[in-house]
Amino acid sequence: MPKKKKKKSNYKIRKKKIKKNNIHKNKLTLEPYKSEGNNIDFGPEPPREILPVENLTVNQYIDKFVRSDSFLINHLKNIRVEKANGKRPKPSNRLIGNAIRPNLNIQHFILDRVALLVDENIWGRSEMCIQFSSLLALALRELSYDAKAYQGKAQYKKDDDWFTWNHSWVIYDDYIIDGNTDSMIENPMVASGIDPDPFWGKVSSIPEDRKFDFNSAEIVKPDEDTKMWWIELLQIIIHDMNSQIAK
Repeated sequence: MPKKKKKKSNYKIRKKKIKKNNIHKNKLTLEPYKSEGNNIDFGPEPPREILPVENLTVNQYIDKFVRSDSFLINHLKNIRVEKANGKRPKPSNRLIGNAIRPNLNIQHFILDRVALLVDENIWGRSEMCIQFSSLLALALRELSYDAKAYQGKAQYKKDDDWFTWNHSWVIYDDYIIDGNTDSMIENPMVASGIDPDPFWGKVSSIPEDRKFDFNSAEIVKPDEDTKMWWIELLQIIIHDMNSQIAK
C-alpha cells in the first residue's frame, strides 16, 4: 500500500508543539511528596502524571483518594520508584506472536515507546488499554498500515477460570495486537493470577488463554491525552524509525 503524503503545514504545527511539550527537558523530582499532616512517603514524583479524574492537582488527588489507603500508598510508591529508576516493565520483553509486518525490531520499538508514554498515568498503564491501543494504531497508520483500535470485551484464562473485562486492541490486515497485557497484573481489579503475555500476530493464531468479542467491539477515537502523546510519539518516529527499519 503506498504511503500517504503528509501535509507540510501539519508537520510544522506538530513539530512546534513537541518543543513545547517535550517531557525530556523536565528534571525528575526526587523529593517525595508528603501529604499535609501525615508523614507519608508517596515516592518520587515524576515530571508528569496523568490523573484518572479532572480538575484536581496530583497532590489534591493523592490527599483525596490515596493517603487513607495503605495498599494504594504502597502501590503508588512502588510504581513511582520504578519510574524514577527506569525499571518499569517493557511489553517487548514478553512479546509473543507471529507477525512479520512490520519487522520485530519495529514492533519492539513502537510497543515500548507507546508503553512509556501511557505509563505516565499515576497508576501506570494497567488502566490505559484504550489509550495504548489508540496511540499504537496512530503509529502504525503513520507507517502506512491500515490499523484501527477497538474497544470491547476480552476474556483471559487462569487454570479453568475466565476473567472478563473492558479492553482494547489493534487490528490491521489479518493481524491483532494485544500489547498492554503485561501490565494487567498491576491492576487491582484484575483477577489474581491473570498475567498474559503481550501478543502481536495473526487473528487466526490468538493464544488459547484469551478471547475477544469482535462482534460488539467499537472503533476507538483518540482522547485528549492520546492526542498529546501522539505529538511526542510522532516526533520519535520521524527521527528514530529509520534506524529501526535499517536493522
